[in-house]
Amino acid sequence: MFSFLLSLLVALVVTVERLEKPKVPGHLKRTRTKVTCPEKYEEGGFALTPANLGLSRVNHTEDVKVVSPGEATANFANAYYDVEEEKLKLYDETPGEVADEGIVTGLVLEVIAYGS
Repeated sequence: MFSFLLSLLVALVVTVERLEKPKVPGHLKRTRTKVTCPEKYEEGGFALTPANLGLSRVNHTEDVKVVSPGEATANFANAYYDVEEEKLKLYDETPGEVADEGIVTGLVLEVIAYGS
């Protein structure tokens, strides 16, 4: 019985690899930026640089909220900031990206970003 329990304990050991040094929480700047969309959605998203968000580099975004739908007629359900591409993307319920040239006139979003 003891050897059975011991074999169970041995099987639970995992191997880990640290991919980066630990970071102290709170070392990043946080910005809140209101973004007003132009008339039509651009395929692949709207270019939005870290400088546009008040940062030199964006680590991640917490949330992208709809502040006002404006006169948008494009079907959209949520928005996402792609850190790698530096683009603000809109998605519909499918969940696929909003169609190229979808009407998003006056759509206002708030982007909460963290970085340096």
